[in-house]
Amino acid sequence: MRFKSLYFWIGIPVLVCTAWFFVFYMPMKAEIASKKMEHQEVRKQTKKAEAEIQTLQEMKRKEESIKQSLRNTRARYHSLITFPTSSTRWRQCEKERPSPRQVLRNVQEP
Repeated sequence: MRFKSLYFWIGIPVLVCTAWFFVFYMPMKAEIASKKMEHQEVRKQTKKAEAEIQTLQEMKRKEESIKQSLRNTRARYHSLITFPTSSTRWRQCEKERPSPRQVLRNVQEP
């Protein structure tokens, strides 16, 4: 019977600690773990969104580069499109161009 009071004074702190562990610590630990998982999920979504933005920006740069290249190509080949290609057109150009004899006569006449 002498030890009943000793058991009582040792048992109360052990009981309080056990109750605190199951009532406060375990739910708080579970809440922290769920918040951590939520934070990791948000981080993954952020990285995915940033990667998609980078991809879209790269696609836009490539599109602008292709457009500029197409503009340059059109400008270069515009002269080829308007360049006379048919034989009749060549003949017309030759008729319009003075012959070397005509050039010499024009130089000698004045």
